[in-house]
Amino acid sequence: MRATTIAACTGAALFCVAQPALADGVRIEPGGAMPGETVTVSGACDRPGDTGMELKSRALRAGIVKLDARGGYDIAATVRYTRSRDYTVTVVCTPSKDSRTEMFHVKSLWRRHHHGGHPHGGPQTGGGGAARAAAEPEGDGLPAFAAPALLLGAAVGAALLVRARRRGGA
Repeated sequence: MRATTIAACTGAALFCVAQPALADGVRIEPGGAMPGETVTVSGACDRPGDTGMELKSRALRAGIVKLDARGGYDIAATVRYTRSRDYTVTVVCTPSKDSRTEMFHVKSLWRRHHHGGHPHGGPQTGGGGAARAAAEPEGDGLPAFAAPALLLGAAVGAALLVRARRRGGA
């Protein structure tokens, strides 16, 4: 019974952490970029008869794309020169017109081009986490759900360990 409980909790925790960040079947990597940069949009159109997809967004430019044999797509899209903010990206499968959406953040070009000779942050000498944090303030680290899932898994594991020790099992 004890091994089954531990295995079930461990499996549930891994399931929470291992799931990709998909919203309605569309994945955009990375989730934010500066104008002129390239991102990857991937997913699938699962309706029978769909042969292509069209990307509609004020943030990304890609056009109409043919689907692969499994109904999937994996395309490069260019970030448009537009205001820095969050934009909706809609993928429309053709001919079914089935659509999926995801949010995408256009980052500011200001940081890249307008330093004006003024120092920003501490000296970036190439070492340590502080230098990296100053160089990449937006951070594309763990997805937002990963930290709570890991904490939940640790809490469940600790509770099971305490329970086992009270019973004299470990």
